[in-house]
Amino acid sequence: MFVNRPPPRGAFSTPSRTGALGGSGAGGGAVRSKWTILLVVLLIVAGIFVMPRFAGGGGGKLRGSTASSLAEGGPFKPDTWDILLISDLDKKSKVDDKGKQYRSVLQAAALTRDPATKKFSVEMGEATDLFSGHNEAGRGMELSELINYRGSLLTVDDRTGIVFEILEEQGERHMAPRYILPEGDGNLDKGMKLEWATEKDGSLVVGSFGKEYTDNDGRIVNTNNNWIITIDPHGVISRQDWTKQYNTLRDKVGATFPGYMIHESAAWSDALNKWVFLPRRISSEKYDDVRDEKMGSNTILIVDEDFRKVDVRHVGDIVETHGFSSFKFVPGTGDQVVVALKSEEIEELQTQTTFVMVFTLDGEVLLEENEIPGGFKFEGLEIFPIPASRADVAVAKGGNR
Repeated sequence: MFVNRPPPRGAFSTPSRTGALGGSGAGGGAVRSKWTILLVVLLIVAGIFVMPRFAGGGGGKLRGSTASSLAEGGPFKPDTWDILLISDLDKKSKVDDKGKQYRSVLQAAALTRDPATKKFSVEMGEATDLFSGHNEAGRGMELSELINYRGSLLTVDDRTGIVFEILEEQGERHMAPRYILPEGDGNLDKGMKLEWATEKDGSLVVGSFGKEYTDNDGRIVNTNNNWIITIDPHGVISRQDWTKQYNTLRDKVGATFPGYMIHESAAWSDALNKWVFLPRRISSEKYDDVRDEKMGSNTILIVDEDFRKVDVRHVGDIVETHGFSSFKFVPGTGDQVVVALKSEEIEELQTQTTFVMVFTLDGEVLLEENEIPGGFKFEGLEIFPIPASRADVAVAKGGNR
C-alpha cells in the first residue's frame, strides 16, 4: 500500500522522501631525511593518481557520493529502509531548453514493513533532476540501473555505455563518468546497452539485455548484447560472452530462438550463492516491435553459479504490458525478499509508467503492484538500511512531481 504523510520539519539532509506511495653525523642524517621526504612524496602522488577509484571500502566518500551520505553505520532499523530510483525517459530525456543536455530523475522513497503482518508499504519522497551532456547520436542519460558499489552510487546509461557516479557536493548532485563501455568484445564504436548491475566476489558486474540483434526478417546480425563486463576493485575490466548462459535460461521457459527473453534486472546473491533473474519480457515468437510491448513477465529465475540448474518460479499474475526493470534484495531477509520495479511503455500513447512491488522468492506477494506517480519510467533501484540512531525516518520535504 502507499501512505500519505505530511513532511516534517528539520528532517535529515540525505536524499529525502516526499509524498505518497519510506646514521652517522648530521650530514648523513640530512641526506637520509631528503630521501625519506622524496619517498613520502612519491607515495602520496601514487596514492592520488594511481590508486583506483573504487579500491578500498568507500572511495566515493572522498568525493561526496550520494551513497555515502545514506550508508551510515549500524545497527540498523529492522523494518524501514531508504530507497532511491533512477529513470530512463528514453527520447524524453533530451532537455529542449538546455541545448545539448539530457535529464534523468532521481526519486527518493521509504520502504516500510509492518512487524505484525510482514506486509510492506512505500512512501514516495523528493525527486531530483540530474543532467549530463554526454550522449550518443543525440540520446543520453537513459539510466537503467542503480547500485551502491563500495560506497559509490553508480548508474549506467543504456545508450552511451557510460557508468556514472552520482556525486553530492554542497547539497547539489551531479554526474561523474567513471567508465565508457563499448558493446560486445569492446572493439566497437557503440556504447553497450547496459541494463543491469550487481556485485559478485567484490567486483562490479554489468550486463545487457541478453538478446541477439536481428534484422527485419528475424535473422541474427550479432550477439553483442549477450556480453557481460566485470570491473574489479582496481578498475581492471574483463569481458565474457554470455550467449550460452542466456540461452540456458531461455530454454527453461520455452523462449528458444526465434523466441527471446529480455533481461533488465539481475543480481548475484552471496546468501544463496546463486544468480537471480527477473526477466522483463518473454516470448516464444519472433521479435516484433509492436507485440513486444505485451510480452511482460512474472517469472523468477534462480540459477546456480555454473548455470547448470535453473529453478523457474512465478510471482503474481501476468500483466502483459508490465515487465521487471530492476530489483534489490531487502537487507536482513537472507536475500529471500525483494523489492522490484515493473515498467510499462505504450508507444502509441507515448506513455511511461512504473510500478513497485515486494515479494518473496517463493512467490508470496508482500506488496501488490503499486503505480508510482509522475508518469516516469524508473529502471534502477537501490536500497539502504537506516541507522537505528536516526530518529526521523519520515518524509523529509517536497511533494509529488
